[in-house]
Amino acid sequence: VDAPVVELSALVSDSGAVCQPLHQDTTIEVQTYTAFIALQDIDESMGPTLLLPGTHTEIAHRLFDHPSTKDEFVSEREVKLGTMGQGDVVIMDSRCIHAGGANSSDRRRVLFYFTMRHPLCYAYQVCAHPLHLQPTSTQTSLDYGFLRRGRGN
Repeated sequence: VDAPVVELSALVSDSGAVCQPLHQDTTIEVQTYTAFIALQDIDESMGPTLLLPGTHTEIAHRLFDHPSTKDEFVSEREVKLGTMGQGDVVIMDSRCIHAGGANSSDRRRVLFYFTMRHPLCYAYQVCAHPLHLQPTSTQTSLDYGFLRRGRGN
């Protein structure tokens, strides 16, 4: 499957960062998947991502987005913490409800991440998610060699 990369960045949470509000990154129609790669061990004190599994669905979005059902909906959900060892990878559906946790440690939390778009999403013109990485007429994919070569090479 040819899933184009639409984002490539680092997520940084400094010591003292507050918890994000719960949110989803895209609407229900947009199918993108984000791979988070831990650049160091991430424990609970560093504010790992809070994930609510199974909330990538249309019904979950309707319940979460409506003021009269949001609190009950959230209180009944299972919460997973994105604690990770250095080099671990978590892949998240961008429609999943989540939040960055509060960083109460004295350390900075850094995740390298990239987001891939489902190839049919663009084909059917239902994606509202803009491409952050625009291929040129001569470039149709990214060179991932820098990941293998390492720093300074």
